Amino acid sequence: MAQAAAVFRRGVVVNNAAPSGYRRAQISLAGSVAATLADLTDPKAGALGSEASGAVRFLFVVDEAIARLWPEFSGLDSQFPVWVLRGGEAVKNLETASSLTVWIRTRLGSQTAGGKAIRGTRVVAVGGGVTLDVAGFAAGLCGLEHVNIPTTLLAMVDAAIGGKTGVNFPPFGKNQVGLFHFPARVVICPEFLKTLPPEEMRAGAAECLKHALLANDMNLFETWVQLARDGNTAVMEDCGPVLAVARMKEAFVDRDPFERSGAREMLNLGHTTAHALESLAQSRGQVVRHGAAVALGLACKAELMAATQPESASAARKIMAGLKASHCLDEIENWFSGLGTPFDALWPSMIEQMRQDKKLRVSDSSGIRIVGLRWNSAINGLETHAMEVEPETLRRAFVRSLNPEAIDPVY
Repeated sequence: MAQAAAVFRRGVVVNNAAPSGYRRAQISLAGSVAATLADLTDPKAGALGSEASGAVRFLFVVDEAIARLWPEFSGLDSQFPVWVLRGGEAVKNLETASSLTVWIRTRLGSQTAGGKAIRGTRVVAVGGGVTLDVAGFAAGLCGLEHVNIPTTLLAMVDAAIGGKTGVNFPPFGKNQVGLFHFPARVVICPEFLKTLPPEEMRAGAAECLKHALLANDMNLFETWVQLARDGNTAVMEDCGPVLAVARMKEAFVDRDPFERSGAREMLNLGHTTAHALESLAQSRGQVVRHGAAVALGLACKAELMAATQPESASAARKIMAGLKASHCLDEIENWFSGLGTPFDALWPSMIEQMRQDKKLRVSDSSGIRIVGLRWNSAINGLETHAMEVEPETLRRAFVRSLNPEAIDPVY
């Protein structure tokens, strides 16, 4: 029962539950897709390529688009068991996790008896955030180690790192059911970015902009504004900023792996409103990219900071201008303009989704708990902090963040 309680409502601390042990992510950079696979499956590769008791066995979970676009995966099923995940966000649910878990257990059952093959088996997830979340969740349920090979910019700096795995659970929203299961290794290969459409690159860049704000590093913020604006080639030519953000997230996780001290909670900057937006879109049979929703969440927090701290107005304008110049807000603005419904008519549903957020504390009453920005005059810079805000105050900041005319032309 304790294990079941630790799974339900991912991220909530449960008394008497014993989560799986924390391990720091081993993050490495690969020069090509072929090199990624060769290094991973090479018996001489070291800790993740060999076992004292015998050869490591791999079970691959591969996103359908990756299996189709990259020839390196076309013959993979002749060497390893491969599960191809089809359907994207729509199949990030308990049904898919259950089917995948059955598939993994079936593969394990056909291997060597005595448990040696099971202990030497790793699930390798290849794809975006949906694939990594579902595969990591299933691996955790089966008690297997897993390796993440993220194929989108967003997954490289977010889903691949931190050990949060799980699925959506309507009507309660995104990522409501899952567990902490930390990857044994994360392999970042910028070659995957070749095939990403611009909107996917911008979705990942929004998460990078968030980390720059968390670090109070406006130089990094401006770097990612430019990279988002210039597209795939710019990021591939210099993968340094990608690794920098990945290691920033790793550092937050290292300080608070199971979200008990509050340090890791700061990574939720922009996410409470973002998850509400994504759930709202999903309830209407539509999809809003996570990174695009995070960009609007950041804009909302900048407007909220400016409304409560007049001395922060200059910094807030710079953040808003950067978000606009990066084009990370384009998808959200287009989605809202095409709804044909006044935003105020959608706001009650947004609030309801926020109240279902897994980070909400039992003691919360009328306020909505978010991670916000504030200006610290002592350091002449930004800080993040957990706070409760009245729904009407949040609504005003949200509406203002949707108004392009509120953005000054700083860039």
